[in-house]
Amino acid sequence: MQSGRHFRATARGGRIARLGAEAENLAGLNMDIKRAEQKGFLLCYVLALALVALPVAAQEMGRGPLGLTNQYPLALLHANIVPDSSKVIDGGRLEFGAIEGVANTNAQRDGYQVDAESWNTFTQAKVGLGGGVELVGRLPLLWRGAGILDGPIKGWHDLWDLPQGDRDRIDNGEYNIEGERKDWRAFDLNKKGAGLGNAALGLKYQLPFPDEKRIPVALLADFSLPTATSQYGHGSVDSTLGVLAGTYVGDFIFYGGIAEVIYGETETADVLFPRSQQQGFFYTEYRLSSAWSLLAGVYGSNGSIKDVADHPSNWGYLDLSARYQVTQVWGLDFLVREDMAGQRGTTDVAFALGVSYRT
Repeated sequence: MQSGRHFRATARGGRIARLGAEAENLAGLNMDIKRAEQKGFLLCYVLALALVALPVAAQEMGRGPLGLTNQYPLALLHANIVPDSSKVIDGGRLEFGAIEGVANTNAQRDGYQVDAESWNTFTQAKVGLGGGVELVGRLPLLWRGAGILDGPIKGWHDLWDLPQGDRDRIDNGEYNIEGERKDWRAFDLNKKGAGLGNAALGLKYQLPFPDEKRIPVALLADFSLPTATSQYGHGSVDSTLGVLAGTYVGDFIFYGGIAEVIYGETETADVLFPRSQQQGFFYTEYRLSSAWSLLAGVYGSNGSIKDVADHPSNWGYLDLSARYQVTQVWGLDFLVREDMAGQRGTTDVAFALGVSYRT
């Protein structure tokens, strides 16, 4: 595995030696990819906003999307919108949940390398305050290292004759997160093992509508607090301000959300971030029975880290999940997540297992 010093010298030499014609071709290709991603994210926005215009009878919503955020190691340094239903829980009711997310990432570029695996535990508690208001608290416990999934992922790709990307260039079980900014300043997340992420507090307010009918629209305000271990999160307060919506169409339930995520600091662990970015999601749920639900959706953003050569400026995922209501109070969930395009500021693959309890 390349050392940080050798990586930086190799990256600089590669950029200096790059031919003008090749750079021009790559710039054109990157522009085409960026336009395609922007169109896809715009579609996500339009679909989410369209839900606001669809009236629905006041009936119980489905289970809703599983609230797994972006597990890309650099994205975990700051807040992200949490996929959720616009429905709030009733006043005086409580809901507890935990999600174990496992993600594997391999990205090798001139300006940066991310080769890591994460096992992250996200716990949350919700309480209904009445009047359409819900309070939520979240606490993430993070772990990152070399992991165990490199071999199985390569084997899966070989089995189905899928491209390996840059995985053939490195050995299994390596850990490396480092890069170089355009001002020649290097960064690295050299800490491995466990760390505390940023705790968060949030409020959700479901808007009331007359005539015993309602469009399930909710306003969202989340605040990510400076509680993280060094190199595992940010040292200021991030704010997520957005709107959630949902509706029924036949046997299907649709969920959407858009938000402005505002960062309290623009440099974290020597990595530069924009002051704010827009994030959103759109999910479809199909109720197989009173206990089982299947969901599919997209989740993405028009922002990412900045001023790192070859690093994309946006990200997007495709999610598939199953949610099972074991009893009236206990629920189990499973999710599989794939990136929309390889090495685009995303994890290659992520899995999640969740459990919930409600009073």
